[in-house]
Amino acid sequence: MKYPWVTLRNGAFTSAYGPPSVRARRLDGPGEAEGTHGGFATDTGGLRFWPSGIEFPARGCWLVTGRLRGTVVRFVLEL
Repeated sequence: MKYPWVTLRNGAFTSAYGPPSVRARRLDGPGEAEGTHGGFATDTGGLRFWPSGIEFPARGCWLVTGRLRGTVVRFVLEL
């Protein structure tokens, strides 16, 4: 799974905080996965983000958590 994480400071995009931590935990059985990041990127429209990916070891229901400083984003997905 690949997706961008955007970092902001006072409404402006920044790479100063470094990449977020991204982890996943399986909810319907044992399993964990840690995210990986590419370098800070800019797309052709000017959006700046951290390309991130998680390689899930098995199908199932997963809780994905992204953290950057004091902000936490969580979502659940079924693979």
